[in-house]
Amino acid sequence: MEFSQAWMSRFETHFSGEVVHVLSEAHLILNKKTVGRRQDLADVDWLENPGKRGA
Repeated sequence: MEFSQAWMSRFETHFSGEVVHVLSEAHLILNKKTVGRRQDLADVDWLENPGKRGA
């Protein structure tokens, strides 16, 4: 993933009164798949399968 691609589709939110930029969901999933750590892959599974999320 190129930084410029991720930056163009970033999400802007607020945290503790400050503007914060975060990856889009699609880029977050791509990044986690690329890194491939066990927890990242578990996060991808959770993100891609809403039915697996706890109520």
